[in-house]
Amino acid sequence: KRRFLELKDFKRQHGHCNVHQKYGKNPSLGAWVARQRLIMRHWEDKPDEKIHNTSRRSLPTAERIKQLKNIGLEPSIGKGAFGKICSRNTNEWEKQFSDLIRYRDIHGDCNVPTKSTSLGRWVASQRKKHRQFLADEGRVEDQVFAWGKELRNRFQRLKDIGFNFYVGKGNAQQKRSNSRETPK
Repeated sequence: KRRFLELKDFKRQHGHCNVHQKYGKNPSLGAWVARQRLIMRHWEDKPDEKIHNTSRRSLPTAERIKQLKNIGLEPSIGKGAFGKICSRNTNEWEKQFSDLIRYRDIHGDCNVPTKSTSLGRWVASQRKKHRQFLADEGRVEDQVFAWGKELRNRFQRLKDIGFNFYVGKGNAQQKRSNSRETPK
């Protein structure tokens, strides 16, 4: 309730609810807003699942999420730490994946130049996410929100069309990529 009132006050002052996660005047408000967005996205994508919280504080109900949306809090914004999987991101991922298949069909490979096009930036982002996923595998968040399974599925789909997660790193990196598999 207190954070909700602080968010309403922030919106009155700034005209929006986009509180930076490290908001200098009230860092805990920024962290709270980020957490609410995460929960909103999870409930939006999987409304029938229960979220188990290790703290004694209750999670937002559908009514509370409705209140947050009514004051203008959006479930997704930018590419924050929690923006891994949501319906908006899934649609964008599928569009880019289709564009990558078209690129492969025309050019014979998935080696899109990474600097000049949105597809190139997306390809670079997939490589980065793959590296992060391998480094973070087994984290509790992936298990609680079932992101690990979806990410594994996406990485496998990329691999199935001939996508190389390791490029431009020389022979040693290339040899490692040939022996490394996407975890199942």
